[in-house]
Amino acid sequence: MSKNVVEQAIENVRSKSQGTIASMNHSVTINFHPDRYTYDNRPLLLAIAEDGFLKSQFETKTSNGGLTAYVGGERWLWEQHVFDGAYENAPNKLRPKYGALNFRNYETGASPRFGSAYFQLKPHILERTTFCYPDSYFEPEDFAVSNQLKVLIEKASSSNNDLLDDYIE
Repeated sequence: MSKNVVEQAIENVRSKSQGTIASMNHSVTINFHPDRYTYDNRPLLLAIAEDGFLKSQFETKTSNGGLTAYVGGERWLWEQHVFDGAYENAPNKLRPKYGALNFRNYETGASPRFGSAYFQLKPHILERTTFCYPDSYFEPEDFAVSNQLKVLIEKASSSNNDLLDDYIE
């Protein structure tokens, strides 16, 4: 049986992961600005509630970072690099959603640069979550899956990043 796009993307990141297998007790948060509007002028929280799930930047055409989520844009190119092309021809609904590992247990969520509010993902979601350090904007070379996070946590813990950039994506 062939792997679907998401399984292939996770496997591609798993092959780049370093370190030993270990359990992890940190949550993943998705920070957002609750007062923002979607590209079609709906309040963000209302749009999430009506849709019933989070959408990718490619679907929403909104971002708390750069608006480069389109074929050939910077976000598309970063995803090509991180996931070794697994999402190249994938429908937008399958593309990654972005959050951060709250390894410092911040009350504001892991990445307040991207919003004053956050959702905390349920623990079972970690099985299909991938991580990088630093943020994908910086074109990182260090990646992990949820049971191999120790190396990324050590790198992030020893960095002197601005507090707004102090997260593992």
